[in-house]
Amino acid sequence: MQPYSTADVLEGQKLAETTMRETCVANRPTGVTQTDPATGQDTTVFEPVEIKGKCRVKLVGIGSRKEDAGEHAYLIARPVIVLPLGDPVRSGDLITITTSPEAGLPPSPIDAGAVFKLTDPEQATFVTAQRWAAEELIA
Repeated sequence: MQPYSTADVLEGQKLAETTMRETCVANRPTGVTQTDPATGQDTTVFEPVEIKGKCRVKLVGIGSRKEDAGEHAYLIARPVIVLPLGDPVRSGDLITITTSPEAGLPPSPIDAGAVFKLTDPEQATFVTAQRWAAEELIA
């Protein structure tokens, strides 16, 4: 088997971007906090990160289990955020979904306004997109 050529990988990157049907924005914590004068609570200050604005949210490891304390089945899934290569994101950045064409429709439970904190990048050979393990932040 021949190794992948640069042209093959570039074609794979273009194809990967065609699957990114959600749009999103990225924000990075600055390390600075501000006190809200109305509530007295400290909040983290964020700065925008310039990204292409395309993304995809995948749920991996989907399965259900029953808890010992009851008969309720819980859905267990880990979100993965897929972004184009070259987007300058890093661990700790927040990704906010701005539009999702399948919002609320199975199998995509991702709605506009969902916020995810990037945790760990996927490491692979012949990468066609950035894939980040993430945590959904619930307000």
